[in-house]
Amino acid sequence: MRHPAGRHHHLRLPGARRHALPRHSPPLRTHAFSHMKKKVIIIEDEPQMRKNLSRILELENYNALTAADGASGLDLIQREHPDLVLCDITLPEIDGLAVLKQLRSIHHTSLIPFIFLTAKGEKSDQRLGMTLGADDYLSKPFTPEDLLCAIQSVLQKHDTWNIDTKNKLDYKSNFVTSVTHDLRSPLAVLLLNLDSLEYDKDSLLPSEHQELMHEMRCQITLMNRMIEDILTFGRKEAGTLPLQRMPLNLADLVNRVVKEVKLIDGREHHFEAVPGTLAEAVCLDPLLTRQIISNLLLNAVKYSAPNTAIEVHYSSEGEQVVVRVVDHGIGISEPEIEQIFQPFQRGSNINLQRGTGYGLFIVKNYVEWLGGTISVQSVPHKGSTFTVRLPANAPASRISASDASPAKSASRQTAPRSELH
Repeated sequence: MRHPAGRHHHLRLPGARRHALPRHSPPLRTHAFSHMKKKVIIIEDEPQMRKNLSRILELENYNALTAADGASGLDLIQREHPDLVLCDITLPEIDGLAVLKQLRSIHHTSLIPFIFLTAKGEKSDQRLGMTLGADDYLSKPFTPEDLLCAIQSVLQKHDTWNIDTKNKLDYKSNFVTSVTHDLRSPLAVLLLNLDSLEYDKDSLLPSEHQELMHEMRCQITLMNRMIEDILTFGRKEAGTLPLQRMPLNLADLVNRVVKEVKLIDGREHHFEAVPGTLAEAVCLDPLLTRQIISNLLLNAVKYSAPNTAIEVHYSSEGEQVVVRVVDHGIGISEPEIEQIFQPFQRGSNINLQRGTGYGLFIVKNYVEWLGGTISVQSVPHKGSTFTVRLPANAPASRISASDASPAKSASRQTAPRSELH
């Protein structure tokens, strides 16, 4: 991964003493990282320039380390693990381009922010450096203030990228933990029922034996449903899941999903599929549409009392297909409605229900990927209605998840890279 390619800083040191700081210079701009002493390695073969750069950075509370050539600079980077590298392009033996190329090829140094120091006549080297993954470059001569501005800009973008990367890793860790937690429940039921079949087989009545087998079948179906959800969502996030719209018999799909959810539910609720007027040609992605309806029904099962009704209404409205899942369960309070589609969010009134709250997040993710919307109306202790609207008149198409997924622009950001102007 690369950090952001930077802006072109065409900067100038003042007057004849361009490599020296004024004897009584006013304090330069305090950078945003003054509370954290950042380590910067300077690789510069010209002694006076190397000394001036080090002095500028030390005055601004950076920890500046220096090297006079590419080889010693690489050794210093390996030992010190700096927060940023300032490197001249023209160096003896190993030049700056070779230094950058080697850093980017090693895993633990590949993301270190890197700024080139270049002369006016090195335009082709500048372009090559940005191609290799430099974050920015400064054209000599330049001023101390603009040097600090460039460093601060690159470090800020790098820190922002680090925070975003940590958030994404935390999300993935939470997702894996929640899925593992949810899979344990059906596994526990399977193990208990297997024990009963093995150790109590002589004392079980035929009806009890049949009930145990039915419950095991329900749990296996639930696990298969959850694993399919996980694999599908993982492919979408990785950009390998194609979005496929094709003519679809929506009534048949809804009936099959209801049948599957009834098996998982174990005859505790009353399901009803309520068809409305459907357009002749309905084009939807069958896999994602099935998983949207299935997750909404399973959510209704989870938060509704036994023997209550769960309805799925479906119809065409203009150029959209509208699916409404209605339950008569515990409902959701108004302040919590906006939160239920966030990952790992669960209402405050559902503490007795198992689950970790990623189902509705997946539903919203799929609905928006298909170009639709999802909304909910709910009254606490009365029930909820989830309404999904999907465009359904589009021609058959195949769109890569890496092109269409919101995660490309949000959940999977690359390392920050400023633009070369």
